[in-house]
Amino acid sequence: MPKYRLAVGQTTEWTVRVFDAAGEPIAVDRLDVKVTDPASRTTALFGAFDTEAYRGEWQPIVEGDHELEVSAYIGGKLVGKDSAQVSVYTRFLELEPPLSDFSLLKRLVKIGGGQFSPLSACGEVIDGILDLPHGKVVTRRVWVTLWDRPAIFWIFLAALCGEWVIRKRLGLP
Repeated sequence: MPKYRLAVGQTTEWTVRVFDAAGEPIAVDRLDVKVTDPASRTTALFGAFDTEAYRGEWQPIVEGDHELEVSAYIGGKLVGKDSAQVSVYTRFLELEPPLSDFSLLKRLVKIGGGQFSPLSACGEVIDGILDLPHGKVVTRRVWVTLWDRPAIFWIFLAALCGEWVIRKRLGLP
């Protein structure tokens, strides 16, 4: 199994290969593959032999930690056993890649009186905006002096007085 963390309902492929002590592949008569879910229910998994391995698929339906266990038999005698832990979790939508909901976007455009365009038409939309008639730009400047703001005047006056007091306490001119 390429992943040890799966989402509920995600199908994954598992592969079992059996090797001897020297690391050479060996042929077995039977492989038992089973999975135990968090509620300690055991289910047998079935696969198929190909030229070099026993392969199958598994789709977890219960969240939690699962244990996959494989037992290999030759001539009815157990020759090896191994297991792997797999964590199964519920998918969180905020961790999934975002997908556009075009039907929702089109409804919003109708409500707002705008225009819906897919990303592939971006160049055409920009050209359309540039071709729109330009309105007259009106700029209005309002000059306000600091002395017309009493709070700023009092802050400035307090800073000057504070600076004078600090200089006198430190004996500066």
